[in-house]
Amino acid sequence: METGYTKDVSKAYIVVETRGIYEKEYQMCMMETNQIPGLLPVSSRGVDNNTQFLYEINGKVSMKAVYEKAKMKGEEMQNFIRKFWELQKVWKDYLLDSENVLLEPEFIFMEKGNFYFCYYPMEKQEMKQELLHLFEYFVEKADFTDKESMYLASRFQRAALESNFHFSDLIQLLEQEKEETEEQFMAEKQKEWNLYETRVEEEIPEQEEIAEQETEIYSGKRKKRTLMEKIKKYRNKNWGEWEEFFEE
Repeated sequence: METGYTKDVSKAYIVVETRGIYEKEYQMCMMETNQIPGLLPVSSRGVDNNTQFLYEINGKVSMKAVYEKAKMKGEEMQNFIRKFWELQKVWKDYLLDSENVLLEPEFIFMEKGNFYFCYYPMEKQEMKQELLHLFEYFVEKADFTDKESMYLASRFQRAALESNFHFSDLIQLLEQEKEETEEQFMAEKQKEWNLYETRVEEEIPEQEEIAEQETEIYSGKRKKRTLMEKIKKYRNKNWGEWEEFFEE
């Protein structure tokens, strides 16, 4: 199987060429007559004794190109697993086997958070083995500054090595990880609330003491103001008249 790229006046394609002439079956008819979610539009043609499959990739970028220099976040890994799981169920409705999907990064295309795959009708892939290679790629491209990325890439790879591995195991893993994250989040929020309550309880006596001090200061100022008013009142009186001042 050889690959390349080509384009015409308005469209760009990734080309997969294989030896032998492909005799069109229901799978190809199904893809040519339907816009199937998650699958790149495809057409086929004979060239000498070979068959070329042309997958339309306008506006899309391969996973290989996206992560050639960038690193993969844990959230992006989760997004891939969940969407690939949902797409597999959709493809069954069209009687298409997911084992005919090419899972090498150069054949997985991305656009606005969605994934698009090349359906290769000439040969079935060993799904478990292909996923293992893909998860090894995840490990290679994992963001070492993102704990979730490192954890998920490693867990996916280990899961694919299990003899009884099924893709649904990865969904269960993600649900478990989600529950643990939510529990951890709630525990952290409860801890923050407990600290807040403790701080409030410690601050209440201090605030009461400050309030008492402010009351005393206010009372002292009020007494002083009253005294000054009395002095002002008697300032121009004779000494004998000041007896009233002391009596008040």
